[in-house]
Amino acid sequence: MLMGWLNKVVVGLMVVLIAYKLSKMNKEPPLPTLDPNPWWAPGEPQQEDEVDDLKARLALPLRLTPGLEDANFTYGINADTLHTIVQYWRKKYDWNKRQTRLNTYPHFKYVLTTLLTLISFGQLEVAQVFLKLMKRLGYKQFYLQGGDWGSLIASNMATMYPNNTLGVHLNMISVRTNAVSLKMILGAYLPAGVLVAKEDQDKIYPLSNLYSMILRESGYAHLQATKPDTIGAALNQSPVSLAAYILEKFSSWTHRDNLHQPDGSLLQQHFPISLDAMLDNICIYWYGSPVPSPPASGFTLR
Repeated sequence: MLMGWLNKVVVGLMVVLIAYKLSKMNKEPPLPTLDPNPWWAPGEPQQEDEVDDLKARLALPLRLTPGLEDANFTYGINADTLHTIVQYWRKKYDWNKRQTRLNTYPHFKYVLTTLLTLISFGQLEVAQVFLKLMKRLGYKQFYLQGGDWGSLIASNMATMYPNNTLGVHLNMISVRTNAVSLKMILGAYLPAGVLVAKEDQDKIYPLSNLYSMILRESGYAHLQATKPDTIGAALNQSPVSLAAYILEKFSSWTHRDNLHQPDGSLLQQHFPISLDAMLDNICIYWYGSPVPSPPASGFTLR
């Protein structure tokens, strides 16, 4: 009697359990929560809050001083050109689209050392870091290519590590020895072709033009070499300031005559670098490490 009753209870419980399981199986489960901004490319995704922060800063009213009449780019980027570019940056430039394009290329990161904090870390130390990197990657010998700061670093590497250097190519050659300086001075008074090749004569002489150009275009280097933290604070706070600082160099360093163009040739169709490409460059600086680091590279030149 008792066993029969227990069997009925067990069977009843099993029926209830099976019915419950069947009802769960037939019930439509809730949709999972997916990341609205998935990232499959190498590296870390750009944080949307940083993108929104940039947009908010760009949306602020511009406080630009009107340029002097006919000054063009002789005093740096003028207000009208900067205003036009910022308007394009605000309304037409698409960072997400540009970022997708950049991510079609492979990107690599390799940690060699901790964050650098020494003010004495200069060109030679960077050369040491690159040598260390190449050895870690398994290359005992390699070719070097350098431009701008890279030219000085590549020169140091080729000089200090000749056994590791198969060849070096520079697109900015800088040779500053006493003999070279003397040769340049004497060449100004001797007939063309005696000390300086005839085809190079117009590139160097008159020396007054050369040195006035160097003086005019190297103000940034003196500021970065003496007060990098000051200029860094200004460039880190405002994307418009950073854009002005970089765009002016795109203009004047592409061709000297751009100084005398109202827009520095930046907005001209014949300019060799597109506005989107220049803004890509600025965005990479903005989203990357704080700006005082690159300007501080000139600090060790003192």
